[in-house]
Amino acid sequence: MGSASAAIGRHREAAEAYSAAVRAEPAFTLAWNNLGDALLALGRPDDAAEALRRAAALDPGLAVVRVNLGRALEAVATSTGPSFSTARPCAWPPASPRSGCCSAQRCGGRADERLSSDPAGGRRGFGPAGRVTRWPWALAPLLLLTLAAFSPVLTAGFINVDDPLYVLDNPMVSRGLSAASLRWALGAFHFGTWQPLAWLSHMLDASLFGLQPRGHHLTSLLLHAANAGLLLLVLSRMTGLLWPSLAVASLFALHPLRVESVAWVAERKDVLAGLFWLLAMAAYLRYVRRPSAGRYAAASLAFALGLAAKPMLVTLPRSCCSATTGRWAGSGCRRWVFPPRAAHAPRDRCSSKNCRCSRCRCSRAWRP
Repeated sequence: MGSASAAIGRHREAAEAYSAAVRAEPAFTLAWNNLGDALLALGRPDDAAEALRRAAALDPGLAVVRVNLGRALEAVATSTGPSFSTARPCAWPPASPRSGCCSAQRCGGRADERLSSDPAGGRRGFGPAGRVTRWPWALAPLLLLTLAAFSPVLTAGFINVDDPLYVLDNPMVSRGLSAASLRWALGAFHFGTWQPLAWLSHMLDASLFGLQPRGHHLTSLLLHAANAGLLLLVLSRMTGLLWPSLAVASLFALHPLRVESVAWVAERKDVLAGLFWLLAMAAYLRYVRRPSAGRYAAASLAFALGLAAKPMLVTLPRSCCSATTGRWAGSGCRRWVFPPRAAHAPRDRCSSKNCRCSRCRCSRAWRP
């Protein structure tokens, strides 16, 4: 009942249901976690943090509890103002009396000193709340490398496989954009698929470049470079790891399988579908972290445009769920979490092995 109420935005009813659950079964970890989540949504971060501490004490290894507790502690810090005292109390119960938590004996308050010297509160290369700030500098070499690797395609011509049927010998496309061609693109099931956005892209190229293959190849190349840049952005936002994201984006950009999509004009639908796939994924990640009608509408619009480019995008919703679902919790409740590694900053951990201090970066949840 609490999960159903939270799903439709009735957080007060959800909090009451979770409270009844923890009264009936005080050792129910997920009920404490969901109660903290509901209290946080109601603007009660102190109560939320207390409930999440109870959940963390019951199951210290549950990643979703760590993430939600970090969110609650950030909300508490925001509402009460910054405090960088090295003697502030620990937000998590220490594992043993000797484990401490950012005390002068264990780590000398170095975590608080680092935080006070870094107002962004994130690791190097990250901005407020962990947002990657260096990815634009990695984007430029990625785009240049992609354009250089595929530049020979600009000297290629059309090929005899499907290019005549899609462009050269198709009168609705070769004449360029017009009201008649627009009506045809929206209603045509050429080759057994509905792909009006792909047809409109070919028509726009025909209007701009005529039937010269160089312009058609240039459009495909620019779309592929944009896809590589978007993949870098999406992966860095999902994981908080810049260089591994750059490595994956570079592999995608330069992989031999991409040659077919770029050099074959008839495969324009492939690069277009990839573009809207990544735009939809980026918009959906923003919606999951901070739900709003505008962000949901942006993700839905990108998804619809991707379907208009290539029907293969019917698999996108499942991919979005796989990218943002951390685990299936009990009682049919699914909690949205992100990879635990994205919520930690290994280089900035305290020297204490069991440190869970609320001001340490190692306990700060990463959000955009």
